[in-house]
Amino acid sequence: MTSVLAEGQAARPEARTTTPLMEVSGVVKRFGDVVANRGTSLCVERGQIHALLGENGAGKTTLMRVMYGLTKPDEGVLRWDGEPVEIASPRDALALGIGMVHQHDMLVGAFSVLENFELTSAEAPLRLELGATGERYEQLSRRWGVDVDKSARVRDLSVGQRQWLSFMRVLAAPVRLLILDEPTACLTPLERDRFFDTLRELRAEGASMVLITHKLDEVTSLCDHVTVMRHGETVASMPVAETSKQELAALMVGREFDARLPRLPRIPGRRLLELRDVSVRDCVPALQDVSLHVCAGEILGVAGVDGNGQRPLAECATGVRAPASGKVLLDDADLTGRGPVAFMERGVGHIPEDRRADGLALGMTIWENLLLGAPRLRRVRRAGVLDTAAARRRAAEVIDRFDVRSSGVEQLTGHLSGGNQQKVILGRELVDGTEVVVAVNPTRGLDIGASRFVFEQLLAVRERGGGVIFVSYDLDEILALSDRVVVMSGGRITGELSADDASPEEIGLLLGGEERGA
Repeated sequence: MTSVLAEGQAARPEARTTTPLMEVSGVVKRFGDVVANRGTSLCVERGQIHALLGENGAGKTTLMRVMYGLTKPDEGVLRWDGEPVEIASPRDALALGIGMVHQHDMLVGAFSVLENFELTSAEAPLRLELGATGERYEQLSRRWGVDVDKSARVRDLSVGQRQWLSFMRVLAAPVRLLILDEPTACLTPLERDRFFDTLRELRAEGASMVLITHKLDEVTSLCDHVTVMRHGETVASMPVAETSKQELAALMVGREFDARLPRLPRIPGRRLLELRDVSVRDCVPALQDVSLHVCAGEILGVAGVDGNGQRPLAECATGVRAPASGKVLLDDADLTGRGPVAFMERGVGHIPEDRRADGLALGMTIWENLLLGAPRLRRVRRAGVLDTAAARRRAAEVIDRFDVRSSGVEQLTGHLSGGNQQKVILGRELVDGTEVVVAVNPTRGLDIGASRFVFEQLLAVRERGGGVIFVSYDLDEILALSDRVVVMSGGRITGELSADDASPEEIGLLLGGEERGA
């Protein structure tokens, strides 16, 4: 029977014959005026994949950080193998056999793959033994089918490759409980399927897992049990077989949820932004003679396996990177090499792939982050002096419109959940009537309600006559939102399709490098 809880009521444990591996009860965690967990409970059985669902800011990641020793709870009890336990640090967690793969990887970009792989030990070695580590890395690489050169610098890896490395280095030590925070956010469908096979294999070997995800398909296809959190409280806990996607969606957002996207017929206008024979030769992989354009009143989807040129394409289209050859045109004006401020001033918004590294200054407040970029600063200046009161009022409006779960405009963005950090970027890039938006995986880490809101905002840009370049590794998103689709492989565009006529199978051929004309 489905266990749906009243507000504030703790989850009742089901009848069981064995002691749970990990049991959390009554956890309270406050960050100043913000209460992240309000008496939260969670019970993970042995050999179980346990999904943890909830909107952004529901307290899921905070609870996992408590279980991994990164955050000390203000109240509550943790039991491991039935015994009360204090997990004061990740070292304590690792010693118990608890590993965690974070939503944002904890890798050192300047180190090699092998050096990062070694830095995951409860013993925390002062001297790296790379010979033995190399053998262990090769063993795990063969087992999990991961083809990443151990001598490569982590900063040169794609986001998907970094995610696999984070996963493998946690599994380098014996793990009884594996905590996974949005592990598939940057994986392609094929990588995701392979990753799920890996998790099933670990479950068959007796390991337990907690999977934080916003994707209901992942819950129903992979997980055994699901717990739903809302506003820091546990509101439901049940076997996956006894619920449905519709019920889970309603539990997450606290109301019935309609996933359909209303959209008007496409009436494309003039070309807004165009890349003409653009190449980039100083990154991996390079762009090779890429030409594309987005029209007024259109969403152009860019599909491709992670690491096939999408990032340099987005950077060229927003002035962040100057191409080695070719041109970038905006309303027929040549902006090649002019820099991001010139693009901003002409109404180009940029939602970058890595929000923490490229989208936000984590040590600054919400209202300060909303001012990043010279054109935005000019809007709240009076006689050359920053009007901080006006800037704070504007930030309060963005927080309200985009439902940023925070303590207010003065909160540091580094203290927000990943999804709420993304909302700050969306609020900055979309509120001022942006004419062209270049969005790279804009729903990464967002719950279903917030993802729908993002789609509605991008559709609003389209319907007021703007253009959107929408880069996503999720083919379902691409096909649901786009008017046209271009497919990238190896830094080239291998084909262009009408979204109405495209199929996942046809896009799959193009992803593999088979070229077709527009």
